[in-house]
Amino acid sequence: LATFSRGGSDVTGAVLAAYDNMPGRIYGLALDSRGQVWGVLNPGNKLARLGRSGRAVDLYDPPAGASLYGIAVDLQGYVWTGDNSRGGVLRFDPAQARWERFGDDEGAGRGVAADAAGNIWVADSGRNLLLQFDGATGAITGRHETGGIGPVGVAVDSEQFVWVVNQGTDNAARLEPQRGGIVGVYPTGNGPYTYSDMTGYSLNTFVARRGLYTVAFHAEPLDLRLVSPTDGCLISTTAAEPLGLAVAVLVG
Repeated sequence: LATFSRGGSDVTGAVLAAYDNMPGRIYGLALDSRGQVWGVLNPGNKLARLGRSGRAVDLYDPPAGASLYGIAVDLQGYVWTGDNSRGGVLRFDPAQARWERFGDDEGAGRGVAADAAGNIWVADSGRNLLLQFDGATGAITGRHETGGIGPVGVAVDSEQFVWVVNQGTDNAARLEPQRGGIVGVYPTGNGPYTYSDMTGYSLNTFVARRGLYTVAFHAEPLDLRLVSPTDGCLISTTAAEPLGLAVAVLVG
């Protein structure tokens, strides 16, 4: 595993760090809201917390009998992985370094995804099902058909649809579980195989930084219009160019 330079006009593609001290290969990555990188080792069967200096900071063994597969991090910072040997899903609490397992002892847990509503979605390739868990309690709240055989990957999109990749039938299904399940099945190439954040939903929902950004810039004179007089004044400003730039300014 390696990280590379990125961003702006100074992209070089140079390797910034190489993670070469792990007792197995990285088989899935996820980021938490603080930018911490987590990975599953397979072979190796460990959960790894990766540092920024090219070293694995911590390695965690799963509960006895569990086989880690797939990885996701939810809004609370819990790390979730499928249990490929016994089915169901595993939840790791980084603050307590503690595992919990949820689900029945059937099937094979593969890809995992979390959504902002607190659901955890697990592709069960052993039973050709999409399992829906309550992220807070671990209870199974739904068992959904996947529209194919051998589901290995699952992801949520920006419209809250859940996508499942069926390796055995060369297709992908889109589900809206709250309104009756599958709403579309689509052919793919041969043997589609993914178990990561293939839609970018987790990156945008749980990882993307939010806050107040202050930027100083120079522009042509702006057309200022008072919008809401209060103790401070909210003023809407619109520049003629470029691209109809809109700026909101709070004046104390």
